[in-house]
Amino acid sequence: MKKLKAAKSVLGMITALIFVLVAGSVCAQEQAIKMEDLEKLAKEALANAEGTRKIVAGVIEKVEKEMPKDASSLLKGEVDGAKMWFKKGDDLLAKCKKQIEEKKFTKELVIDLNQAWRWLVEAGSEIVRASMME
Repeated sequence: MKKLKAAKSVLGMITALIFVLVAGSVCAQEQAIKMEDLEKLAKEALANAEGTRKIVAGVIEKVEKEMPKDASSLLKGEVDGAKMWFKKGDDLLAKCKKQIEEKKFTKELVIDLNQAWRWLVEAGSEIVRASMME
């Protein structure tokens, strides 16, 4: 029963991540953003990172809540790894948001936003693995 519930959660997260990625790609193609338009690029990257962050945060919270007290060290390691990647992505995202609020749009900002998104995706991958363990 617990495996079925975990599988449904994992499937839901994967579906949501795919939706975020596809929606971001479609929006990018429709808008045809020029590489010189750093503000639009930054806002698109911010939307991708924030959407992914929200999904991953929810799954981490759910897995931690359902994790047994006598969980294996492997499971604990996966959860800790997910939290580490999440923190890295979240910290970089917070730094980027501050720069966006100051309207300082640079190529480095766009790169940092994409890096934050990658770290959040890594956190998502680890927490999905953790959610499939007993």
